[in-house]
Amino acid sequence: MGRLRLPGALPGDTLYPIKRAIEGASTSLTFDDASKGDRLLNNASGRLAEVEKLAQRSSTPAEQFRDTLGTFTSQSEEAADLLLEDYSSTGSSQGVEKLREFAGDSIEKLSALSSKLPAEALGALEDAVNSLTALDNLAHEICPGCSGGITELPRNLAQLTATDIPVVEVPEADTAPPASERTYTDEGAEEPPASDQQGSTQSDPTQPQPTTEPSEKPGKKSDKKNDQPQLKDATKGLTDLLVGDEGLLGEEGLVGGLLGGLLGPDGLLRGGSSDD
Repeated sequence: MGRLRLPGALPGDTLYPIKRAIEGASTSLTFDDASKGDRLLNNASGRLAEVEKLAQRSSTPAEQFRDTLGTFTSQSEEAADLLLEDYSSTGSSQGVEKLREFAGDSIEKLSALSSKLPAEALGALEDAVNSLTALDNLAHEICPGCSGGITELPRNLAQLTATDIPVVEVPEADTAPPASERTYTDEGAEEPPASDQQGSTQSDPTQPQPTTEPSEKPGKKSDKKNDQPQLKDATKGLTDLLVGDEGLLGEEGLVGGLLGGLLGPDGLLRGGSSDD
């Protein structure tokens, strides 16, 4: 294995997959949480060392930086889970202190790498910084007396991970009622604007104005006058037909004749005789 120079293989090299396979097999054969977490921290440190060596090459693709930093972050998180679980089970702070020391050293290395990485890899660098910061804070909460850790985030990394949220100033809402709804008193009250006083009488020139049609069209009055004689003539004719001298109810009419034949001086009901 020494002749293959596996420890020096970098991402993109032919032997790099073999190097990673050997690391994975060795980690899988470790069953103790503390020992396995310690081995994973060593593997993560190896990924960070690979990024440093890739940065020394002039033609390293940005994808290799992103993939290697991503593996560094995932191995760091897996190691932290195992070491913190071991502390909860055994109460031994050795693994937590090693984790915090790893976080502090890795932050310094990432700070030095930030200016050497292509812009396309800065997102993976930011993820690594955020993950380390969160892991170190969690380790401090679980074990406040454990030494090590990130004492201060370097300025370049702080600027990289900072998120500025602009403050939007919302103007205060005008709660005063509109002028048309205000009430005015005699004492100490302002006079309503002229537009409000005349609002009920003035019309908006931009709006169509209603038109008022006359109730009667010219010429119809003469028609009513002409209709009155016709109605009077019809009424007089009907009256003459009923009670006129020759009408149904008149003396010479049909009903008058019948009544005269019955009740008259020579009527049947007064002893008169009728012609056989």
